[in-house]
Amino acid sequence: MKLRRGEEEGKIAFAVRVVNTHGDFITPAEAVGLVDRRSYKDLTKEKLAAQLSIAWRQNKLAKEKLTKQPVRFGPVNRQEVVSETVEKIKRMNKRVTVNDVPYGELLAFAGKSRDDIVSVIEDLLYDTPLAELKEKHGGLYEAISKLV
Repeated sequence: MKLRRGEEEGKIAFAVRVVNTHGDFITPAEAVGLVDRRSYKDLTKEKLAAQLSIAWRQNKLAKEKLTKQPVRFGPVNRQEVVSETVEKIKRMNKRVTVNDVPYGELLAFAGKSRDDIVSVIEDLLYDTPLAELKEKHGGLYEAISKLV
């Protein structure tokens, strides 16, 4: 039974329906043989291959390329598409807070340059007595002690 393209059916949707109706992987040349030429007059293997390729990029079909054989398109495994979509949604729904941004970027956003920050840290390290550095800037002292 040859398939007819509906009046309101788009070309890509029709190409997907041809492959899904066949139920297995099929080459564009084989797919052209399943189409009723009266409903889709100037259909060629190349045009159908382009439409199937677009459908594959839109995740409506699966693609299979074996060595020294033409590309074959088949029905997509819906479970894979659903799991990929769920993963994308999970990543998009993560709320970003100020704590997720590096402190240097926040300072740069506030208009402080890296040179300004480094010069302040150098001044504190080289000009402040050790007892005062431990007392007033304990976090800086601990961080430097761990590095050295």
